[in-house]
Amino acid sequence: MMDEPEHHQRVKSTLAGNIWPAIPSTEGSQMLSLLYQMEQSQWFDPATLEKQQLQQAKILLQHAYSSCDHYRTILDEQAINPDDINSMQAWRTLPILKRTTVQESKDRLLSNSTPKSHGRISSGNTSGSTGQPLTYHKTELSQLIWKAHTVRDHLWHRRDFSKKIAYIRDMQKQRSRFSEGVLIPGWGPVTNAIYETGPSAIMDSSTPIEQQCRWLIETDPTYLLSYASNLEAIANWFKLNNHTLPSLQEALSFGELLKPDTRSLYRDLFEASVSSTYSSNEIGYLALQCHEKGSYHVQTESVLLEIVDSEGEPCLPGEVGRVIVTPLHNFAMPLIRYEIGDYAELATPCSCKRGSPTISQVMGRERNMLRLPDGSSQWPSLNSEFRGVLLSLITTPRFQVVQTELRKLELRIETSQSLPPSGEERIREALNKSIGEQYAYSIKLHYLNSGELSNNHKLEDFRSELIQSDREQTV
Repeated sequence: MMDEPEHHQRVKSTLAGNIWPAIPSTEGSQMLSLLYQMEQSQWFDPATLEKQQLQQAKILLQHAYSSCDHYRTILDEQAINPDDINSMQAWRTLPILKRTTVQESKDRLLSNSTPKSHGRISSGNTSGSTGQPLTYHKTELSQLIWKAHTVRDHLWHRRDFSKKIAYIRDMQKQRSRFSEGVLIPGWGPVTNAIYETGPSAIMDSSTPIEQQCRWLIETDPTYLLSYASNLEAIANWFKLNNHTLPSLQEALSFGELLKPDTRSLYRDLFEASVSSTYSSNEIGYLALQCHEKGSYHVQTESVLLEIVDSEGEPCLPGEVGRVIVTPLHNFAMPLIRYEIGDYAELATPCSCKRGSPTISQVMGRERNMLRLPDGSSQWPSLNSEFRGVLLSLITTPRFQVVQTELRKLELRIETSQSLPPSGEERIREALNKSIGEQYAYSIKLHYLNSGELSNNHKLEDFRSELIQSDREQTV
C-alpha cells in the first residue's frame, strides 16, 4: 500500500467530541469502503481484473435484457442469450450502441425496474458542442462511484488536502455569483465528505482571462483546476506579463484534450506539474493519469473499456482505435458497448505495476480529423511554431481551426485586436506549415468576441465540417 502524507490521514469525524479514530458520515464511510477495495484491486493482474469486470458486466446485461425494451429486442433478434456471455470473446459479439440510438431511442434504454437500493435517479445532458446534446440518467450508486474516483485521483497524485485549490469552470446557473471569484471553506462536498480540507477559490470560466489571472495572483493557490484551453490561456498571459504563482504546484486539466505544450508552459513558468483525467458526462471517469509514468489507467472497477479497429477487433498497443465503453453500475440507463465517439491509442502495460489497461493518449473525435484532398483523413498538428506566431501577434488568444471545404480552413480567433495584412499572412503561412505543406489551404481569419468560440467553455482546437458521423461526442 502506498505511503500517504499525514494530511491524507485526517478523516473527518461527524460525532461530537470524537476526532480520532474518526467516524465519518454515511456517504463518507461508503466512499472509504470503495477506496479500500480499489486500493487492493489496482494491483490485480489483468486476468483477475477481466474476470471481475465480466462478472459485473454480465449482471448488468441480464438486468438490461429483462428491463429495457432496446436490449431485449436486439438480443432476441441476434439470438444472444445474456447467460452465455462468459468471456471477452463472447462479450464482443454484443452489438455496439451508437450515439444516435441513445438520442433517438432513449426511452427504450431506460430500465423499468432499477433496484431501489441504487438510490434516486437523476438526469443530465451532455454539453452538445456539435449541436446534438444527449440526455442520460444515473443512479445515486453511479454518482457514489464517481465520487470515489474523484478522491482516488487526489490520492494517486498525493495532493495536500490542507492547501488551497482554485476552480475555474463553467458555473452555469451560478455564473453571476462566481464571476468575480469566491473563497469558500473546503474543497467541495466530495472530498469534504471524507477529509478535513483547506479552502477553495471558485471563479466562472466566462470571466475574461486577464481578470482570471489577476484573481489567481491574489488567491495564490497550490492547485488549479480548469479546462485545458483555459489553462493554456492563463499560462500565456503569465508568460506575456512576466508574472508567476509562487505557491502553484499542480494544474489539473479536464473536459478537453491537453496539449504537450501546456505541460511545458507550467513546468517552465511555475515549476508546476499538469495532470489530466479522461471522463464524460454520461459515463463518468474512464481513466486517470498515472502519477508515476503519465499514461492513463482505465478505471476498471467502474467501466469496461475497449479500443477497437474499424472492423471491431481489439487494437494492439500502439494502435489507435474507437473507444467502446460500458459503465458497470448504471442500472437506470444501461449503456452497453457504447461508442462514445473518441479515438484513443492503446498503451503497453504500465511499469508502475497496476494491472488495468492503459491509454497512451486520447486523440479526439472523428470530427477532429482533417479530411485530405485525396480522400483520406489524419490527425492535424497545430504545433508550437504556429502557436508561437499566433501568440506573438495576439494577446492570450483562444482559437479554433475549422475545415469548411477540402482545401479551405477558417481560423476563428477571440480577440479585440485587429491585425495588419502582414500579420495575417504570417499566421496563414504558419498554419499551412503546421497542418502539412503537401497541400496549400486557403485560410480565412475570422475575429470573434470573448466567449463566442464555445458557449459551453469546452473548446476543440480543430474541427472538420466535412466529416459527418454518428460517433460524435463531447469530452
